[in-house]
Amino acid sequence: MFNRRAVEEITSWYNRNQRKPLVIRGARQVGKNTAVRLAAEKLSVEIIEINLERHIGFKPLFRNYKLDELLFNFSLISGKTFSRESTAVLFLDEAQATPSAYSCLRYFWEDMPGLAVILTGSLLDQVRRYTLTGGTPYCIQTAIETHCNHSDIIKYQTELLQAYKDDFSKYTGSQTTLKLNAFFNGIISQVGQQFSNKQANEIALNTSGNNRQLNDALERFLETRLFYRVVHSGSETDCKSEHAAKTVQAHQYSLLYGQSN
Repeated sequence: MFNRRAVEEITSWYNRNQRKPLVIRGARQVGKNTAVRLAAEKLSVEIIEINLERHIGFKPLFRNYKLDELLFNFSLISGKTFSRESTAVLFLDEAQATPSAYSCLRYFWEDMPGLAVILTGSLLDQVRRYTLTGGTPYCIQTAIETHCNHSDIIKYQTELLQAYKDDFSKYTGSQTTLKLNAFFNGIISQVGQQFSNKQANEIALNTSGNNRQLNDALERFLETRLFYRVVHSGSETDCKSEHAAKTVQAHQYSLLYGQSN
């Protein structure tokens, strides 16, 4: 039987006299929903399944803890009679789309202790938080210690970027350093976007430089792994040959900003 242990644990939770709302979190497509449905089938109880990603209009109700209004709307959406005395399982899926649903569980427990509430969500919110840190160890540590205080994270990231710029003068003359700083700022603004000759020309024009200087600077940044060049595998040439791959790289690609650990 699929995911037998998870199904048994959900069944055991449902049969408890005192059961708090159950939160199931994990990666996508690992069987969270299937386990809940199989458990409800095994228990022979009705399941009221609400996808919070599709029904974002519930966010204000969750934020204001309006439980009876939530139950009323859940009944309308599902077409099933549902109240605080119901023996059905209230299954709230994709909870990461409505973070206030997590804090609302406390009030389900306090005001409707007999209601069986299961909430599932993926770990995409954690991925987003990690992405905001940039991936450097100190930023990650700061995020953990400050509960993702963005101002503290951005402060360190700004200091790190300035440290990179300060290092330019150690290896080049003053005029070249000014150009590198200007190019660095221009390229940073294009990170994650399509980067082609058009963007390169705009950066060169805005920094009073030329394409040759910009390309030289970009190659330096790539060599030091400050940036990474990413080529779309579905480009029109499909990179069928080494020459085609080089052509794509030269004319159209994206840049990722990479920070050394």
